[in-house]
Amino acid sequence: MKPYPHYKASGVPWLGDVPAHWVKQRMAYAFAIGSGTTPPTGEQHWYEGDIPWVQTGELREGVIVGTEKCVSTQAVQAFSALRLHKEGDAVVAMYGATIGRVGLLGVDAAVNQACCVLSPKGGVLSRFVFWWFQSMRDVLVRMASGGGQPNINQEKIAQLWFFAPPLGEQEAIREHLDAETARVDALIAEKERLMETLRELRQAVIVELSTGLHFPVGATRNPSSCIYGFTPAGWTRVRLGKMVRIRNGSTPLKENADYWVGGDFPWLNSSVVNGDTVEGASAFVTRTALRQCHLPIAAPGAVLVALTGQGKTRGMAALLKIEATISQHLACITCDPERLNSEYLFWLLTGQYPALRVVSDGQGGTKGALTCEELGRFEILLPPLAVQAEIAKQLREQTQRIDELQEHAKAEITLLQELRAATITEAVLGRVQVAGSAVAA
Repeated sequence: MKPYPHYKASGVPWLGDVPAHWVKQRMAYAFAIGSGTTPPTGEQHWYEGDIPWVQTGELREGVIVGTEKCVSTQAVQAFSALRLHKEGDAVVAMYGATIGRVGLLGVDAAVNQACCVLSPKGGVLSRFVFWWFQSMRDVLVRMASGGGQPNINQEKIAQLWFFAPPLGEQEAIREHLDAETARVDALIAEKERLMETLRELRQAVIVELSTGLHFPVGATRNPSSCIYGFTPAGWTRVRLGKMVRIRNGSTPLKENADYWVGGDFPWLNSSVVNGDTVEGASAFVTRTALRQCHLPIAAPGAVLVALTGQGKTRGMAALLKIEATISQHLACITCDPERLNSEYLFWLLTGQYPALRVVSDGQGGTKGALTCEELGRFEILLPPLAVQAEIAKQLREQTQRIDELQEHAKAEITLLQELRAATITEAVLGRVQVAGSAVAA
């Protein structure tokens, strides 16, 4: 697409030049601007209704047709700030990490106080302003002020300059962006499905190789209560604690500067297990902390397992590549190299992540933590040492190939997201003239 034939200075530093025939106006002149409120959360009857109530977390740059909570007609009548907004109005987030997110109401709805609602007065399509705000989210983020919860307000949004092309041109831009973003979104979804398939393949390869599923000849069946389907010939089953030393650490008192200021010894928390290997520190402690807090020193080659952690972290394993000490949220497993290859153990525990999660949940409870004792009781498969080394080598090579494919897909997703953002910006800010739009002579 080509640029417009004539441009003019917008007078807005972040915007630059705009098509000469676009009309400049304040948001306050083009839209009726409003917001909402939150009824008292301790009074459940305000939420026993069927009027959708939009919160900023539900603004996903799309059309909002359903919400997590609804409010009652009585709530709308009782709270003057809780008014009903019309289907098609644009909603912009004003608080916190969601600042600048925008959605379109697909139904009549109320909103909370963190949402700014823009209802076109005429001469502007709501879908056009929806795309406009997607192009300027960074501008809104830079406008935010405040401490722990940065925010913008309705007054700031009302004073923003807005450039509107004629209605026919707005419609052409809307059609163009609806079609192009849908096409890019479909490609992104395809790449995300590929990423998920590769993650599943990676885990399947790890389980197959680390548990000997590719050695069926001579295998013996295990009891139904065992997490391993069979034991290949020459392999044994053994509790992990009989083969290794398992320890966890602690967190030196944060308020004691002698433990942290000027520290040079790596200290690790549970987040480090989100990669296969650990080659950097979460923080550094002093030698005083090592002595006075009796922190364990883990040598390179140890296997780390997260005992606690948010999301998927708990139960994940990683191979330590540096000398370090650890927090109480990590277990350090030290192997006897004459009996157990530490890299093989890492791959085995990675493959048995689902089983470790079951242990950490207390067989379906809500405990949400592992202990060193439970790790010690966890049963592992023990092939001959030479086989352990060969399995570790094969897994290193095969997962590396899969990881490279994942990185390639991830890079393609990033490029597609950049293409999507550029497509929106170029069209809605008039950098290019979309097909079907007419320009006044």
